[in-house]
Amino acid sequence: MNEAIANKTQLRQEYAEAIRKASNDNFREFCNKQGKEDVWSVTNRLLKNSIPTQPPSTLKIAPNKYTTSCEETARIFLQKFYPQDTTDTYSSQTVTRQTTKFPPNTNDDPPFTIDEVLHNLKDMNPRKSPGPDHLTSDICFCFTQTFPELITNIMNRCLALSIFPKQWKHAQVIIIPKPNKLDYTVTSAYRPIGLLNVFGKLLEKLVIKRLNHFMYTNNKCNNKQYGFKEQKSTTEALSNMITFVRNCKIKGDQVAAVSFDIQAAFDNAWWPAILRRLHIIDCPQNI
Repeated sequence: MNEAIANKTQLRQEYAEAIRKASNDNFREFCNKQGKEDVWSVTNRLLKNSIPTQPPSTLKIAPNKYTTSCEETARIFLQKFYPQDTTDTYSSQTVTRQTTKFPPNTNDDPPFTIDEVLHNLKDMNPRKSPGPDHLTSDICFCFTQTFPELITNIMNRCLALSIFPKQWKHAQVIIIPKPNKLDYTVTSAYRPIGLLNVFGKLLEKLVIKRLNHFMYTNNKCNNKQYGFKEQKSTTEALSNMITFVRNCKIKGDQVAAVSFDIQAAFDNAWWPAILRRLHIIDCPQNI
């Protein structure tokens, strides 16, 4: 009997030690994997006591007029965040639309390589919420490591045929309330987060990197653009502006500054104009 009790005690101690070791190893691995994007995410979640505000079931659509159903509210959000291009057009817009109906007469970019595909997948954050297929980037990376030729061939077929699969365009949209807003019955108090499938984001990332490489190596970028460019920042923009003003003052010139902000500029970007710009800079046909 005593031997059985001693054996049980020893096993319990070994089990407790195994739990402590596994917990320490897991925490050490977790700390080592923290990147610049999520280093404070866990801390913020632990310190946050407020209950997340849910999107409203009712929105104000006019003075003293509100939506009357969840379906109508969702439709208002859809119109706000994903507006449709209007059929009204000027003659210049008609010309722009006609230009984008045909691909540019340029050479194709080379196919993607296996290393290129694996590198871009590995570079994705596995802790980010997945899209409608519920596959995180680490799952997709492991699958691609096992079948690298298959995934690379799929990406290259999309590139060769100039298509983006419809299934990868589907997104699960989460409406997030903006902090410190006085009125949460208006659409401007919210912003959308679109959760996309990882393989769709992979194709997008591959194409964007190819496009950026083409633009930088062929000097197609505007040197005065500071946003959405690597090694550029608002600090550099302010520094250049201050230098320009000082030089003008030394020469005795007058300086005037004009500042304006385009509301929801990205949401309302006109795709035909963007495609026309790609035609003008002789972008590779398959991109």
